[in-house]
Amino acid sequence: MARVPIFSLLSPEDQQAVASFAHPVDLERGQLLYRADDPLRRLFVVHRGRLKLVRTSVTGREHLLRVVGPGDVVGEHTFLTGTRPDFAVQVLEPAQMCVFDHRDLATLVRRFPAISVAMLRSLSDRLVASENHLALAGAEVPVRVAEYLLALPSQATTAEGHPLVRWPLPKRDVAALLGTTPESLSRALARLRDEGLVIPAGEAVALPDLDALEERARY
Repeated sequence: MARVPIFSLLSPEDQQAVASFAHPVDLERGQLLYRADDPLRRLFVVHRGRLKLVRTSVTGREHLLRVVGPGDVVGEHTFLTGTRPDFAVQVLEPAQMCVFDHRDLATLVRRFPAISVAMLRSLSDRLVASENHLALAGAEVPVRVAEYLLALPSQATTAEGHPLVRWPLPKRDVAALLGTTPESLSRALARLRDEGLVIPAGEAVALPDLDALEERARY
């Protein structure tokens, strides 16, 4: 529970008390956690695996909203507002979650008010991220790709010492997340490569000049 932001303000003893209300659930790849407009009476905490939140337009086009992983929470907005979700949640890879019934969660919030404060903080952070994403929506695709690559964690370096980042999602999902098409994503990567800012390497991308890439992300 210590890794979950909405419970991180609690003492270890209080976190243990919270854990006693959780119900573990295992999910397989491709499984739907819930659909848009489903009556949702549970909050989900991801412990292992990744899930994607997808909204479908009236024309049937899917728009990837975000991807959640270990430590992330799904469903707090529904708990706080009582509204039904307007997006579906699907498992990207085998996942393990802890589930809290809304009735139990309401009991925990009354007992530990810090949980509701942390929920509001989480939603506020997500709102800021959404605003930043909207600000980038009008930028050309190479700018969006540069910004996205800079936000990825570097887990290794190349023989030349360049930071190496790995695509956390299939490129078609990355394209959807950036509001573009796989073809436009490929062209943007090729353009950044020609500018000497990235070196694509299969499922990874080397970043040979971080300062120049950060500058590229601004225009």
